[in-house]
Formats: sequence, C-alpha cells, structure tokens
Amino acid sequence: MWNDIGGKIKTLAKVVYYLGYLLTIIIIILGFYVSINNVFRLTTDEALFVSYIIVIIIAIGLYIFVRIISMFLYGYGELIQNTEKQTNLQNQILEYLRFNKIND
Repeated sequence: MWNDIGGKIKTLAKVVYYLGYLLTIIIIILGFYVSINNVFRLTTDEALFVSYIIVIIIAIGLYIFVRIISMFLYGYGELIQNTEKQTNLQNQILEYLRFNKIND
C-alpha cells in the first residue's frame, strides 16, 4: 500500500478531477431540470433566465475549484515521486563512492 505513494496520489488527483467533472455535469442537468419544472415557482422568463445563470455560475465555480484541487494533488504526487527518485539516486551514488574507496 505504501509503495509508489506519489503515483497513487497522482491517480487520486485524476479521479478527483473526473468525479468533479461528472458532478458539474450532474449539477447543470439537475439545475436546469429544477428551473424548468418551476420548483421555485418562477413566474417570468427573466426569473427563469436568472436561475439558469445561477446554475451555470455554480457549475463553473465547482469545475474551477475541482480543477485547482486536482492540480495541487497531482503536483504533490509529482513532488513525492521526484523526491523518491532523488533519494534512490543519492543512495546509488553513495554506494558507488563507498565501493571505490574500499578498492583504492
């Protein structure tokens, strides 16, 4: 479970992004459905238009929020992966230098 944690965080970032994208689409569909069925008892076309605009603004805000969160998660996973690679390279260099000092 703890192996390649950076890759798992990057995968989680992708899952968060796609779930957020799907949630945005669902909110748009439900928002338009609610507006069309006059659940809020909208009486004019202007009120219906305003409700559509509100749904679109909420959906865009959610999409931007999910996108930013997934970028931070992906970047964090990338940092962990690069740190693991750097640590492995440093250990290889130390082992090589120790081996050469013993043979000299």
